[in-house]
Amino acid sequence: MFERMSNAGKVPMPILSVIVTASAAMATAMLPDAAGAQPVAQKFVESPPGTVSVFQRKTSGSFGNQEDRVTYNHGRTTWQGKPAVLIESPQVPAQVHDMETGAQIASLTRDGKPAVTYDPGLGYRYPFKVGDAWSSTHQVTNHASGKTTPITVNYKVEAYDSITVPAGKFNAYLVVATDSLGETQRVWTAPADGVRVVKRVVERSASHPQGAGRVEGEMVVRTLGK
Repeated sequence: MFERMSNAGKVPMPILSVIVTASAAMATAMLPDAAGAQPVAQKFVESPPGTVSVFQRKTSGSFGNQEDRVTYNHGRTTWQGKPAVLIESPQVPAQVHDMETGAQIASLTRDGKPAVTYDPGLGYRYPFKVGDAWSSTHQVTNHASGKTTPITVNYKVEAYDSITVPAGKFNAYLVVATDSLGETQRVWTAPADGVRVVKRVVERSASHPQGAGRVEGEMVVRTLGK
């Protein structure tokens, strides 16, 4: 879902194939429920390799005090013998996501080794719609220290609406996730468009192991891969 702030190559694809595949995937990834009252996010549709997204972010407190831009380059890799999504950035640790669920399963060191792993992966439980809520528990392993910490995350889908950011206009779900360490993320996500984060606000309470902090960010540029 998301880059945990505690902290690939490209696959050629014909343009027409990308358009046809994306159109079909988007048509099935967001469907109205039986009563037609609420759209249902059926699954996360991965962006094609070569996609580049840029976020403007402002951080304070335990996240550090700065305002900058973070660039993410979307590619492919393998993880434990399975195809996976690799999201690299010059500014933050690379992320590995499960190809099927979209969940984050690891962050990597600069030389590509596991820094932190999540079992099971951190992400949303599909399908979902406004009003859905669920909890999940994850074993988070810091490979430098060898320490594994259990974390429980409570999710609630609070809204679905059109949201406009500098990168464009998206139909997005607002998902609020609060973990057992004292961190709350409000994330506007557009799974049918392959956008994990359109906009987000992250807040850590004073009781968080790293102390109070805040992050605000939104997508300012998005260029789809071919």
